[in-house]
Amino acid sequence: MTSPYSVDDRFVVWMQRLVVLLDGLVILVFTYLFLKRATKPMVELVDAVEAFGMHPETAEPIAERGVREIRSAAAAFNRMRERILGNFAERDRMIGAMAHDLRTPLTKLQLRLDRVEPASLREKLVSTVSGMTAIISQGLAFARSLNTNEAFVRLDLRSFLESIGADYADVGSSVALEFDEKLPAGPVIVNARPLSLRRAVDNLIANAHRYGGGAALLRLSMDDKNCTIEVADSGPGIPEAALEKVLEPYYRLENSRNRHSGGTGLGLSIARNMALLNNGRLTLANRPEGGLSARIAMPRS
Repeated sequence: MTSPYSVDDRFVVWMQRLVVLLDGLVILVFTYLFLKRATKPMVELVDAVEAFGMHPETAEPIAERGVREIRSAAAAFNRMRERILGNFAERDRMIGAMAHDLRTPLTKLQLRLDRVEPASLREKLVSTVSGMTAIISQGLAFARSLNTNEAFVRLDLRSFLESIGADYADVGSSVALEFDEKLPAGPVIVNARPLSLRRAVDNLIANAHRYGGGAALLRLSMDDKNCTIEVADSGPGIPEAALEKVLEPYYRLENSRNRHSGGTGLGLSIARNMALLNNGRLTLANRPEGGLSARIAMPRS
């Protein structure tokens, strides 16, 4: 059967279809570019809110641009940011004042206890005052662990942990250092705040020494997403139901509620906060061979 269209007619039809297709493609491209430009202020606002949630002390104010609703939301965010940072500054001033007001009388009391008789009473009073001083110090440390002005730097975790291991060795403390065989031969770099990260690791090592049999294993490993610092011990571990609870402030297990072992229930909470300040996450798990494993996972650079 002969086609009713000539070759020229078919060519014209195909050209018309091609023009329609190209017109549609151009419209799609311009629509995409328009939407991308229109939604950019909203994306910036979302990013700013997330950044402020992670690190409020370093988050910058957001530019107030875009449509009216987004400009209003950005302005509200900037006002909220200023109020919260002002509250942080006021809290820090209060912490400093509390530290002075509480420690000064306790220091004077400790000096006067030397003249208390009999010796048995003096020892009990000294122990009580020391416990009060420790609680105050840990409470202040916990409050300060909620935020920091320390800047992020590129940190070599291999050298960082080697330095920690050397410091403990110098004072005769038992900390074994281990590097996963899958680690690269050179530096293991992350973006971190060295002082706060050191505080987190020190708290975990102190916890291992106090409750985990007196020895600690400090280990570094890495996967596709994270670098992980692990502090492990060979102690009794923690009941599975309490692994999350012990990270809460002032939560203590029964076997830690005595003067011999000490502890205020804040060491792990401070470590968790310090890990968060380094974009990390602290998790606890019981080891199959016995003991507790505390891991700080941080994003790879």
